Amino acid sequence: MTSYQYCILVLKKVSFDSNLFFKEYWKATKVVDVEDLEKLQNWCRCFVAQSPHLQSEMSF
Repeated sequence: MTSYQYCILVLKKVSFDSNLFFKEYWKATKVVDVEDLEKLQNWCRCFVAQSPHLQSEMSF
């Protein structure tokens, strides 16, 4: 499992809480490889767009 895949797994598990989700997102941006950072950002935008409870905290 890559660091990118692990970060996605963690983000999905903590998505019930928007504060925790974005805290983990910012941590994830520091640990993924440079080439995976854009993939992570794109994934997060799509995931947040599908999760209304996360949209109010979107700040990336």
